Amino acid sequence: MGLKDWRSRRAIKDPVRGEFRPSGSYFPQPARVPIQEMLIGVVTAPGIEPTAGEAPNDLRHPHDVSAFGESVLPALVDRADPARFIVLWQEAALRDDQAKARSQAQQAAERVKDEDSAAPPAPAPAPQVHVDDGTSDGSAPDWAKQMVDEMRANGMSGMGEVLARALSGYPFTIDGPAQVIDPTAAGRPAEETTSLTAAGRPATAVLTGIADVPVPQAALPGPTASLCDLTLQVRRSDGRSYTARTRLGFPDAERRAAVAVIGCELPVRVDTRDDSQVEVDVAAFDAQHPRD
Repeated sequence: MGLKDWRSRRAIKDPVRGEFRPSGSYFPQPARVPIQEMLIGVVTAPGIEPTAGEAPNDLRHPHDVSAFGESVLPALVDRADPARFIVLWQEAALRDDQAKARSQAQQAAERVKDEDSAAPPAPAPAPQVHVDDGTSDGSAPDWAKQMVDEMRANGMSGMGEVLARALSGYPFTIDGPAQVIDPTAAGRPAEETTSLTAAGRPATAVLTGIADVPVPQAALPGPTASLCDLTLQVRRSDGRSYTARTRLGFPDAERRAAVAVIGCELPVRVDTRDDSQVEVDVAAFDAQHPRD
């Protein structure tokens, strides 16, 4: 334990073991040598509300904290002031870069072998996008489906497939009056494609991670629009919590800055048959935070 860690541990008056989930990082003094990196994220511990905090990264050892929103680090937290904590780096797992590089090389060799022996692949089916606008008042533009249709009509199927893949994986909410695009809904019974905003169970969740989804700029409704995967700590009615992920599209940077704040509490809707299916309740958020 270094002198700085020893002092930080002594400053904690009421310690409790918890977790630190990094959501990003910054360099407070970029010109400093050796360089120092600060991790920012959410601190959690038993009996403590999720709290935003920051701690220095341990650059001396290969700790894998690059998967912001997914990495979980052991921490010692002060109950009296949760923003005062230290990461227990001696307990954090180390990544094995050598084993990872060798595994990637082996996988690449297997792919080349398969490509040499396999027949030409059949053309992939055109991506399908299901639009559920049963609760929409029509003021939110159906830009995603329109963009895919225009790409197909103009022969730009490749970009259409990129967009469809970007929209797949999680329920996808356009930041507007409760309009939801769920491209994974094709082929499911009609009752299963109902928007969670209309049929889901209301709950609350703390935003713990944000990751941008790569989407061609031409597919976005504006120059500062973005599509993001959100990591949420959902709170059950019985007091327990769990981690879930959803996808949310923002029409501009101002709207993203208002909604996507690490550590903030968001209203959500949870599928009554599958707790892992969660969507941000945009209408409820706007009711709580009226726009000027």
